[in-house]
Amino acid sequence: MGITINGSSAAGNIDLGTNGTITDLAVGGLPDGTVDGDSVSTIPASKLTGALPAISGASLTGISSPLSFRNLLYNGQMSVCQRNTSLTSITGSNDGVVVHDRWKYTLTDAGTWSVEQVEDAPAGFAYSAKIKCTTAATFGASGRVYLEQLIEGQDQQRYKYGTGSAESLTLSFWIKSSRTGTFNAGLTNQGARSGSPSGTEIADRATSQLVTISSANTWEKKTVTFAGDTGAYIRNTTTKGVGLRLAFNAGSTYTGGAAQSWGSATNANTYTGTLGLGTATNDDLFITGVQLEVGTTATSFEYKSYTDEFLNCARYCWVVENGSAGSTAFPSGVTFGRHPDTARWIPTFPVQMRSAPSVTGTGVFKIYDTTATNTFTIGTSGTCTGENISRWSSIISFSNGVGDDLSYGNAGQLYGDGTNAAKVVFNAEL
Repeated sequence: MGITINGSSAAGNIDLGTNGTITDLAVGGLPDGTVDGDSVSTIPASKLTGALPAISGASLTGISSPLSFRNLLYNGQMSVCQRNTSLTSITGSNDGVVVHDRWKYTLTDAGTWSVEQVEDAPAGFAYSAKIKCTTAATFGASGRVYLEQLIEGQDQQRYKYGTGSAESLTLSFWIKSSRTGTFNAGLTNQGARSGSPSGTEIADRATSQLVTISSANTWEKKTVTFAGDTGAYIRNTTTKGVGLRLAFNAGSTYTGGAAQSWGSATNANTYTGTLGLGTATNDDLFITGVQLEVGTTATSFEYKSYTDEFLNCARYCWVVENGSAGSTAFPSGVTFGRHPDTARWIPTFPVQMRSAPSVTGTGVFKIYDTTATNTFTIGTSGTCTGENISRWSSIISFSNGVGDDLSYGNAGQLYGDGTNAAKVVFNAEL
């Protein structure tokens, strides 16, 4: 005999009979033996046997997934600072001050500023970038205070710009400022192309929206979604493609317009807000957790290990440094003598750089070979120059040293002098 529970005429207790077995049981009024999902609360895992039916991922919600490589930006958590952790007394014309790797600060004709990495950050982040106006001044016509990150066009073809399927991009970040008001968050397509990613270059394009800081000195999370640009392609090269720009104040050349949808970039539309960062001495702003991703939804921040973030940044800048604490050898520090006061060092880059980098050496270096020691004080009694530079490696020539004569062809080792910092910067930034 079949017994039906929930939706049948059976009522009261069920007599299992002498053998304690129920057969032909339908649950939830479904006589074909299937289970009404509304009637089941828990099923022990041990009872789930046999092959389970395929489940469509489109029907699943509330599932946390790593979703790697979502963030299109580098160093959004402001953790990597190879060049410096702070710069002060920034004044005059400065289009591209870098403290946090991959982030450029334009602080031009707008008073005196400082930029630093600080440990003031919302929960979940160790660092933020702090921008502070240390001496306010009347902005000149070309005055600008903004932060930007530029990205290679070859890494952005998935946006499908220039087509009817152009993807939206969503920006999210944490911000705090001593001032309240609105500022411009925008995208710029530099070197935009018509017809195809390798087509004719046309005027730079831009889009922007206003973002509001509501409460002073309070961390606030902001989200902005930008429609995809159907009007121009992104060039498929290692040069600038679509970049992010956050404009916090500007002079008359860069004001007077309005936030814009995608179209030709216009100076007047750069800053159309009311925040006015730098209007007063001690104005400051903090930012971290910056993420740009494909789609119309801001997902949780994609945390990366320091190593991963460093290697991403090293494509654009690699700093080899020996501090003043001790006389330790440089990595890949084997040298060989060329003349009595000249030697060559051949470092190996940690990753292939975006382009053949510029090379700048500062500080005091020592080269030891089996019979001699020679000191190179850059800018005083020594020079550091790059030779045969490529994206993979470079020959660094140290010349005009002081001390013992180096022997031609003798292998040596590159060191700091133990007192003064020594640094070589390989720069291939956009």
